[in-house]
Amino acid sequence: MASSDYAKNAHLVVTLGALAFATLCVATYGAPWRRPFPSKSRAKSKPGLPASQYSSTHFVVSAGAIAFAFSPATPSVPPSSASSSSSTSSPTSPTTSTSHLPLPKQEQKQKQRPTHVVLVHHARKDEWLFAKGRRDEREDPRDTAVREVREETGFRCRIRPVTMRTRATIPVPIPIPAPLHSPPSPAAPGPPRAGDDKGVMGRLASAASSSTSVLATAGTSPTVVGGVPLHQPDVPRVARDCVEPFSLTIRPQQGGSVKLVYWFIGEVIPDGVAPLLPGGADGGACSGSETSSDADGAKRRAMASHADAEGFGRAALFPIEEALERLTFEGDRELLKSAVRVLEEEESLD
Repeated sequence: MASSDYAKNAHLVVTLGALAFATLCVATYGAPWRRPFPSKSRAKSKPGLPASQYSSTHFVVSAGAIAFAFSPATPSVPPSSASSSSSTSSPTSPTTSTSHLPLPKQEQKQKQRPTHVVLVHHARKDEWLFAKGRRDEREDPRDTAVREVREETGFRCRIRPVTMRTRATIPVPIPIPAPLHSPPSPAAPGPPRAGDDKGVMGRLASAASSSTSVLATAGTSPTVVGGVPLHQPDVPRVARDCVEPFSLTIRPQQGGSVKLVYWFIGEVIPDGVAPLLPGGADGGACSGSETSSDADGAKRRAMASHADAEGFGRAALFPIEEALERLTFEGDRELLKSAVRVLEEEESLD
């Protein structure tokens, strides 16, 4: 009799354990019937390394910038150059955003140290965060980061070129007939390009034949073009004046989807408005002597076009040590420390 009770109890323990394990798996990885692809469709990039695939409805690409103020202050873009460029361009002609591009050589930054960083307060959630947001269709992620900082905080910033380690490859100077991701312009006159009637694959073939003819004409080795190897190993390298993301956040979301956030190092552009919202207790002054008035706070708030709609409140430049204490999430604190390390390592990598 005792052995029969023991068997029943053991069976009950095993059953409860299996149910607990299944519940844990569903909570951690999501229900299998809600995944975008069945588990059998998971491909393997290399033996033992599974790769997950997501449809366009199950991932979103975002970008943000850790916008620093540096000491001494970074040179701002002269207003005359901005006004002259806007006056010469036609209002109907398309413009290409270059806010993420490095500054010209005469305006390149000197060796500077980051002193303050921009934080924004989410009023509804009572959270201190970095500005970030979803990428618009056909938008460069670097432009996304600059735009989100302006929309959520009111601060103007640009992506700061840094010397850092990256796995991005060196661009090879091979002419491509047209960007493969852009549709042909209907207003562009002239004869059609070879391969246009064959779609992307035809344009790829056309690009390959064009680059082959250039290499043959120049007498360059087919493995190296302009000193750049066509095949580059997938290992970290030191890149100077790099504007690539220094970090990537992959955040699981409900329903088995994911959010990818590219993080860039930015620098605040002086714009004539005091850098802080009213209240010295919210971060102090950027230079130690500057204070922000109610009028400056109103101007800064007016520049943050999306702040009210997205629930953001105050935005300010904080000393880095204070920002580490104010940030709500540990992941954001580690992100700030990582950005500071990248800037501190510049001198040793140059």
